[in-house]
Amino acid sequence: MIKRRKKKDSAWVIKVTAMERKGRKIRLGLLVDSLEVQAWVLRCIERVVEAGVAEISLVVLPRDVATPLPGLASRLVRNRRHLAWHGLRRIENRLAKPSPDAFEIRSAEKILAGVPRVAVCPRREKFSDYIEGSDLGRIAEHDIDVFVRFGFRILRGGILGLAPGGVWSFHHGDNTQYRGGPPGVWEIFEQNPVTGAVLQQLGDGLDAGVVLDRTFCATDFTSVRRGQNGLFWSALSMLPRALVRLDKLGPDEFFTRARQQTPKPDTLGKIYREPGNFQTLKLGASLLGRIARRKTVNLLTRQQWAIMFSLGGGDFRKLDLPSFKMLLPPKDKFWADPHIIQRDGVYHLFIEEFDRRGGRGHIAWLTIDEAGHCSAPQPIIRQPYHMSYPFVFAHAGELYMVPETFENRTIELYRCTEFPRKWELHRTLMRDVVAFDPTLLNHSGRWWLFANIVETPGASYNDELFLFSADEPTSCDWQPHERNPIVSDVRRARPAGRIFSQAGKLYRPAQDCSGEYGQALTIQEIQTLTETQYAEREVAEIKPTWSPKIKCVHTLSQAGNLTAIDIRLDRRKVL
Repeated sequence: MIKRRKKKDSAWVIKVTAMERKGRKIRLGLLVDSLEVQAWVLRCIERVVEAGVAEISLVVLPRDVATPLPGLASRLVRNRRHLAWHGLRRIENRLAKPSPDAFEIRSAEKILAGVPRVAVCPRREKFSDYIEGSDLGRIAEHDIDVFVRFGFRILRGGILGLAPGGVWSFHHGDNTQYRGGPPGVWEIFEQNPVTGAVLQQLGDGLDAGVVLDRTFCATDFTSVRRGQNGLFWSALSMLPRALVRLDKLGPDEFFTRARQQTPKPDTLGKIYREPGNFQTLKLGASLLGRIARRKTVNLLTRQQWAIMFSLGGGDFRKLDLPSFKMLLPPKDKFWADPHIIQRDGVYHLFIEEFDRRGGRGHIAWLTIDEAGHCSAPQPIIRQPYHMSYPFVFAHAGELYMVPETFENRTIELYRCTEFPRKWELHRTLMRDVVAFDPTLLNHSGRWWLFANIVETPGASYNDELFLFSADEPTSCDWQPHERNPIVSDVRRARPAGRIFSQAGKLYRPAQDCSGEYGQALTIQEIQTLTETQYAEREVAEIKPTWSPKIKCVHTLSQAGNLTAIDIRLDRRKVL
């Protein structure tokens, strides 16, 4: 049972009654400025339709009203304090052209064909729009459950309470730090490595509504436009996911959970506006400086991943990283993603070996004995697509491997036929999925598969961790976790090695990709793991601070006395 709230407008009273939703889809109303929308909006609408739990039942648009266009001189005077900002945006729109472009204008006519439309003439105040009177009455006739705002300005008044689920809206920014906007701009000023986004049910305060979902992406310190592009592509998935949860949980449980994760008003961030001319000049100088430094580094050096190891054993909190030995590959290769199997006193390392000439990774193998003697890596699995992250594990007397094969849009299971050099493709666990760093865990009588997954082209592959479970690791029937994605935060989502146990507790190595890809490791203690619940907390962090030559570290693997990590160096191209 969904109860509609009674709201009083100055022109008339909206009379609504309780509504039963059983047996039908959520009725969705879209608030847009026109049917020519940005690409991310169109994809979001498509994802809502594909989810199958909601139907677009109404489109609300502003009525075309002829208004005189201010002259050039008037516009210049009105925007005089922000001319540099508008200039920077124009320059970035020409030079920074990410693909796919979230802000490319597309037509929504086809997907919204046959959907009723109501044209309204909102009362406009300085920053806000009020939909009132007969406009509100005509909207109410369509019995909408939830409105989604993709247009208009700040909405106030009766529209906020017209639907039982309220008005949902994206805020591209972490509202505990940045309200207002523009997204991804003030994060650069303040050197914040992450830019957030929330889906909220609008309230009276600016960006202070009930938080339905949130995500965190990496801040792009070289391009506002490119950073916003990735953020908008990543954030759009929050809407279809929230509608699925609303349909499954019902409104009472759904909004109870949402209120629990909504920050208190006194913890919200301050309100930001467009940067002024002087601030924009500083921003432009910062962007140019970072671009110049990056190009200089790329001109003089070549990024290379290498393996480091120690036979000291011990707690992950007490690793003596400066004492680790380095396995440095030739300059035309890099070695990464170490995974260890110990047999007969010998450690077998399975790694990604990337050949710059071929442009793809394959799986290689080497050995390390208790004295620290290492063999040369040998290729053992090659495919006509990129392979990395060779997750190896034993099951039912057999040795298996699940490597990363995102380029093939699969998660594949290999079986060892002759240890350690010969492997065969045993079966494909998942198809048509863009998955990174698949990591398996046998826990509480069930097998769990953790992997970062990209649902929307253009979104980052570092931001969201998904969880699946099955009775057997060889199963092709992996069930998605109820709370997927279980992590939506670039600082701790992506797997970074085998999940391990110490002192009866489970620990998940995770990558922190907020500054750059693989910049650091975090160790997450898994507190709750069931088919309906998941919780973890950070207990340790490994940063590449023990040597100025080391820039990143992004995998941790342990077996017996051996601990292996991979690190990134910037090696000189000459000398």
